[in-house]
Amino acid sequence: MLDDAGKVLGVGLGLAAATAATSLLLGAPVLSSALIEVDLPVLGHVKFVTALFFDLGVYLIVVGLVLDVLRSLGVRLDDELAPAAGESSKGALR
Repeated sequence: MLDDAGKVLGVGLGLAAATAATSLLLGAPVLSSALIEVDLPVLGHVKFVTALFFDLGVYLIVVGLVLDVLRSLGVRLDDELAPAAGESSKGALR
């Protein structure tokens, strides 16, 4: 999934938007948070806040944007170096 920055960005945006929409559909104010308590077999009693899902979405948005910027800079660097490499190989053939 990390090979395509657009997918990471889309999943993050979808998760953040779904978190906001879910609280609205449940009759609570947008982006309100709730405490969820779960008993898991191995971990025991676990408590977490629903704001965790919104934070995870924002994290994925940031990671997707950084990956996209780094890829764009890398492509630009490759484009600048490609003509120079082509000229040096032509000189070597003569």
